[in-house]
Amino acid sequence: MKWLKIVPILVLTILIESLVTPAALTAAETPVENENIVRDVKVGGEAYGLYKTVIAFTEALDLAYTMRNLTYSLLMWEIENNVQVANVSLTRGDFFLGKAIELGENNTRRAIVFAIVATIHYSHAPAFANPVLAKIIPPTLDENGTFTNATVEAVLNKAVELKGLLEEAIVQVEEWNLTVPQLVYWHIERGDNLTAMAEELLETNLTESFWHAVRGYRAYIRGFAVLVKSVFAQKIGLVASDYEGLSNRLIVPRGLKPHLLIVSEKLPAEIRERIRGKIEAGEIRNFKELAQYVRNEATQLRERYRAMQIDAVAKILVDFIIKLELRHPFLMRQWRINNGISNVTELYQYCRQLVEEVSNETGSTGLQLLYLSLHKFQLELRMDIRSMFESELVRVRTGR
Repeated sequence: MKWLKIVPILVLTILIESLVTPAALTAAETPVENENIVRDVKVGGEAYGLYKTVIAFTEALDLAYTMRNLTYSLLMWEIENNVQVANVSLTRGDFFLGKAIELGENNTRRAIVFAIVATIHYSHAPAFANPVLAKIIPPTLDENGTFTNATVEAVLNKAVELKGLLEEAIVQVEEWNLTVPQLVYWHIERGDNLTAMAEELLETNLTESFWHAVRGYRAYIRGFAVLVKSVFAQKIGLVASDYEGLSNRLIVPRGLKPHLLIVSEKLPAEIRERIRGKIEAGEIRNFKELAQYVRNEATQLRERYRAMQIDAVAKILVDFIIKLELRHPFLMRQWRINNGISNVTELYQYCRQLVEEVSNETGSTGLQLLYLSLHKFQLELRMDIRSMFESELVRVRTGR
């Protein structure tokens, strides 16, 4: 029997409520004080605290150009895959880089901040590869919103493209005589293993194949992220392992926007980058707007995952009923006749309707939804089948 992985619903309620607490708002309005900060500099409607000369203008400009060259192909690939937040980040990065060049001779301090802000925008590129999957997966799902072979193949194809971009970036870094961390190669190897396993499982376990493909894709993203952080760190003279808070060694963002971005990092990957793009574009300006947008996204996600769970449970019931027919052919043949079921498609439709009714009536999910659906089927069949169902489950789990 094929046991399909039931996808859990994301629980966002606690997080949403935490977004609008007074503590969060107070923290957002508290400026960072540091004796090493020269003064606040206004850049593009935002304020940044600039540290005492830790980087010269020519170094800041070189850092911005290096990061743009490193991430440009990735950003363009994301834009070609309809990820609008990547377009926003590239456009704003280019704007700030242009302003840095313009101010370089007359206002060096402000020009440094512009160049660093441009660098930060370019460095977001690896994270924007996550929404690519959200763009390519929906068109490959079947009419019930569930995975197909085309879904897995679409993810694997994008993984191959992403890996190619990462390998090109590695060549660039080596040409600049910078060090490529071993961790980058480890992520590539892990991505290769996961995508290879996804291909092996494609014909035998579609759900596991899908999740292996996704994890492989994300391994390449992590490799790209490590590479970008490493180049950033090396350019400002930090050791290769010191990746965290790189931009904060140079400038400190003021105001509410940086805190909105920090909170957005805690959100699920499915919605994180879309929300970050709206924050960057000024469409989300405070915690109230952020909470409302998350609520709307959470509602859509909840419905999507609910449909996936209903489908997964229905397929489990279909497999089990087919097993029952082998053990009780006369009983199950009569049951099929009574319910007008003559093929597997009609059997699936019957099971899906049954599971959906249970979901609507009880609001249950996961294993609870499975067992409640089994109980309802058992009542309609008028036969105790739970022990048989659980014995099948044990056999599958132990590989017998």
